Amino acid sequence: MRKLAFAGVLLCIASAATFGATYSGTLTTSNGPASISWSGGPLTGTLGYEGLVGIGPTCTSTICDFYNLTVSLPSNFYSANPNFAVHVTLSWGTDLQDIDLYVYDANGNLVGYSANAATTTEDADLGQLPSGNYQIQVVPSSAVALT
Repeated sequence: MRKLAFAGVLLCIASAATFGATYSGTLTTSNGPASISWSGGPLTGTLGYEGLVGIGPTCTSTICDFYNLTVSLPSNFYSANPNFAVHVTLSWGTDLQDIDLYVYDANGNLVGYSANAATTTEDADLGQLPSGNYQIQVVPSSAVALT
């Protein structure tokens, strides 16, 4: 299950590990926690970008999952809720899979990522992410089909 949440705004993606897909949703709240969740995958393949921060992989819909996120918050939201932040989290079942995530703004600029090896989770802390459109890319850094 993938989940976008606003708690400090928590955007959680829980992933399964053949073909990618595209999902979308809107994260909105006026005064408290909110979340969005989805399930995706399975993902297989190797893009091999581990550790190349800021470069990010070249994803296609046949290998990566995409989540088109709209953040829609009142202009005073963060001043009224200064401890809130947006997180995108990803989890899957086995550390034999290495899945990373990258978050881009509407202009294609990398705004956050999480690319750890030998884990079953990723967490991209995006801070006080302004309202706008973003694309989350769930990337198989090294993911094999498990039987």
